[in-house]
Amino acid sequence: EGEAGLYLVDQHRAHERILYERMTEMHGRHGPEPIALPDPLLIELRPAQVASFGRRLDDLAVLGFDCEVFGGRTFLLRAAPFLPGVLADGAGSSLGGLGDPDELVPTLLALADEEAADGETWRERLLVQLACRTAVRRGRPLDRSQMRGLVEGLGQTSAPAVCPHGSPLLMHVSGDLLERQFEWR
Repeated sequence: EGEAGLYLVDQHRAHERILYERMTEMHGRHGPEPIALPDPLLIELRPAQVASFGRRLDDLAVLGFDCEVFGGRTFLLRAAPFLPGVLADGAGSSLGGLGDPDELVPTLLALADEEAADGETWRERLLVQLACRTAVRRGRPLDRSQMRGLVEGLGQTSAPAVCPHGSPLLMHVSGDLLERQFEWR
């Protein structure tokens, strides 16, 4: 609720915007501070994917992913960039536990075959896909602190009205509309 009426926020798209901007900001500055995963995640590739994924390890490292060859067709993901609400940073974020860390590996796998895309295009696609696939799901019940965390995080973004795909993430319902609709005059 605001001075000018109500604001309806799509929680998935809001979280997606926060994640995307955090990863982009960290990549643009001095590089991300990777968060060590409690248990390394195995990435098992098809034989045709191994070479192209191996060539992306440096790109992934620049984004904050600590990924290494584990043998044969397997890679180990030991660390990932801080993803608010997806990976804990030890600071007790109000977004804790919102997202889905299990989507990290499938997202990396989905983009493993995109060898034709140049570096920046590939990185941009990876950031957008990571934000989308790891963000809180639509319709999931949130507690007040998580809702507040999303709204506050959204307020710190450069484009708080749209998700990284360009879709709207909030809707304003004016006080005037509410008055007319409910005949409050």
